[in-house]
Amino acid sequence: MPIDQEHNPTPNDIKTGIQVGDYLIGELISHDTHTMSWHATQVSVQREVVICNLYGQSLENAELTKSFMADVRAKATVDHPLISSVLEAIHNNGQCFFAREKLNGQTLQAHYEGGLSIPPLQLTRIIRSIADAQKSLETQNIATLPLGLEDLVIDDKLHCRLVNMAVDGKPNPHASTSDKQLLGKLFQNLLVPNQPGSTRSASLLDFMVNGHQGEPLSWEKIGELAEGIERQFAEQRERIQPPKQQPTSGTMITKIVIEVALLGIISGIISFFSNRKVVNPERQLTGLVEIPNGKHKGPMGTPVKLTKFSISAHEVTIGQYAKFLQAMSVISEEQRRVYQHDEQPATKTDYIPHDWENLYRAATTGETWNGLPVDLNYPVVGV
Repeated sequence: MPIDQEHNPTPNDIKTGIQVGDYLIGELISHDTHTMSWHATQVSVQREVVICNLYGQSLENAELTKSFMADVRAKATVDHPLISSVLEAIHNNGQCFFAREKLNGQTLQAHYEGGLSIPPLQLTRIIRSIADAQKSLETQNIATLPLGLEDLVIDDKLHCRLVNMAVDGKPNPHASTSDKQLLGKLFQNLLVPNQPGSTRSASLLDFMVNGHQGEPLSWEKIGELAEGIERQFAEQRERIQPPKQQPTSGTMITKIVIEVALLGIISGIISFFSNRKVVNPERQLTGLVEIPNGKHKGPMGTPVKLTKFSISAHEVTIGQYAKFLQAMSVISEEQRRVYQHDEQPATKTDYIPHDWENLYRAATTGETWNGLPVDLNYPVVGV
């Protein structure tokens, strides 16, 4: 990347191939009007680092130098395992720079341009990591620059760490909201759809973009929601984990496997041809219908004067209610109370309909429920 030619180089400017103190300078990463960032090696311990320095005439500007070092001191106060550490700061002999830890992996920008897709569980872990780091900065009242796609680094195991963006000054709450919205929109495009947990993860990202009831979620709340989704993943894995079997001789195991396989094939063929079930796909229903101002027939045919309102053209379906339950699973108990009816009994602590497990299974598999054929397009009952 060429350096801005408006700034005349000085003898003390950092360049590729020179050694500055304990650091052998490598390739230029980026630059702006006053600073440059470089790949470098800390010679004494043979460790890869990143060097950020003032250059050109900026080195001779006392106010810029003072501001640069104040930002470095703010970065040095950050102590979080997911945020890159400041290793050393130098301001002498006409040079002004600091060395920070180099994060392993590729930036989110590189992953995004490369078409990375992230499964729901791994994406939720990334969101929780970011939320934990940002919450720590808020708790310490540390101001930061807005997050960019170059400031998040994801390694080949989909672990995420953040570049140290701390600066001198007071935190800007509007910048925090923008960070949440940016990340929510970005990860919506990276989330792998139609996998276990995709809907819950998508709901969390939607909350990051749009907030809840018009208010942005805090990093603490985002972290709690992400952790809740991870817990649900773990509980599901435990439920489906097969029971441990007693050890058996190799000959007996082989015989059992062959017999079970044959029985499974035969049973599957018989079941397929004798009991084929057709599951109707979930339909896209029309939206709201507007009821105009005026008099309308009320109970017992009595005219009732109403103001204009809108009502759904269809009863709530089993499929729609399932999506509602999934959304409820990623928000806190306090947020769920908003959806409680004023007369909801104190003993009713959730939104799961009576016999929901059997009803939903029948609707998705083509079975009957209480002797009745149902699918995802049928009205939900037992609410």
